[in-house]
Amino acid sequence: MATHWFVPLVFVKTETGDRHGCDNARAALEQLKRWTRRGPRWHKAVTLCLSDLEGDPIDPQVVRRAFEAAAKEAKMYLSPRRTRGRFLPKIPWFIQYDSNIDFLEK
Repeated sequence: MATHWFVPLVFVKTETGDRHGCDNARAALEQLKRWTRRGPRWHKAVTLCLSDLEGDPIDPQVVRRAFEAAAKEAKMYLSPRRTRGRFLPKIPWFIQYDSNIDFLEK
C-alpha cells in the first residue's frame, strides 16, 4: 500500500483541543474515525480515504478536498492562516525600517 501525500496539510482539532496536520489518506482516516459528528461529507471522505488506501487510482488532492470539507462540516477544521502568525515575533518599533535612516553607511 503506497502512501499518497497531499499538499498543503489540512489542520484539524483533536479531542484534546490540540492542532494536528494531516498530509495523507491514512492520517486523515485516523482523524475521521475519532469524530462524533458524521454527516454526508464525512461518509464521502471516509469512502475516498479507504479507496485510496486499497489502491484505487484516486488523485490525492481529491482526498484532501473531501477531508477538508468533512472537517469544516464537523467544525473540526483549523485554518492554517489562524496559526501562521502566532509564532512570529513582533518587531519592536525601533528596529522597524525607517526610510530616513541608512544603517549601512555608518
